[in-house]
Amino acid sequence: MSEQEYIDYFEYLARQHKALLHTDTEPRFYVLRDDNRADLEQAVRSKLLLPALVLDQYYDDLDRSSDNFRATILGGLSVLVKCKKQDPDDVRRARAEARQLALSFINRMYRDCRHPNGILASKRINPSMQFQGEPAPILAEIATGWGYPFEWSMPTSVAVSPDDWADLP
Repeated sequence: MSEQEYIDYFEYLARQHKALLHTDTEPRFYVLRDDNRADLEQAVRSKLLLPALVLDQYYDDLDRSSDNFRATILGGLSVLVKCKKQDPDDVRRARAEARQLALSFINRMYRDCRHPNGILASKRINPSMQFQGEPAPILAEIATGWGYPFEWSMPTSVAVSPDDWADLP
């Protein structure tokens, strides 16, 4: 799975989730680039509507330790919700709301991997079985949330193409 496919999948989910209904004119989806919190805070202040889905950077890991070659995609998602920074009760409320929304994305992702007609099933993606949630920090003094890292494992090709190498027939 490419980084663009990873982004497209979660943007599709943000467009479909009834609490978000992300559109180009009402943006509720953001892709974190190089873990740049300053850019995310600027987006929260200026254009990102809340609640919003924030997608973590895409990483991959290749496992060639057995005959069953696997690629592992390491990612994460967070949901941000408005809060009053100075009110601890409201911060807890916002994190609880964000946690419920984030869990709905995790559960949908799991379904899309496991259900025969799921969006990710055709790619033979196996999702991680454990998800360790964590609170998001307060951003731009108006939002907080909840996030979950995850892993996807899938078959990968280790074929070498002679078209890529001048010395191979």
